[in-house]
Amino acid sequence: MIQAFKHCRLVLCVDGTLLTGMYKGLLLTCIGVDADGKVVPLAFAFVESENADSWLWFLSLIKRAVVCDRPNVCVLHDRHKGILSAVKKLQESRNVDVAWPDLHSRWCMRHMRANFYSQFRSKRLE
Repeated sequence: MIQAFKHCRLVLCVDGTLLTGMYKGLLLTCIGVDADGKVVPLAFAFVESENADSWLWFLSLIKRAVVCDRPNVCVLHDRHKGILSAVKKLQESRNVDVAWPDLHSRWCMRHMRANFYSQFRSKRLE
């Protein structure tokens, strides 16, 4: 997975998925897209909850092990407050082991659409 990122576009998509059933918690995922437009899984982690500390830990490991020295990587996400906090800390190099000042953060339009619909309950406004 780590070697695969060398052949991917400089865009990462991160998200968290709740685990249900016997094992509780959250699965954090990071995927990329290769030059052929294929989805490439790059990293995943199991955490207890989706919060700023979990996202900071996960994104720091992605920077250290996957991104390394590649500049101007963009991370797409769903605007979760934990992700926003972690991204800000990494960009500003505040209280972190790994600085990521050239990290670009953008919102995922699919999540934005879903949030917009749940707020206004009108398909006409989509």
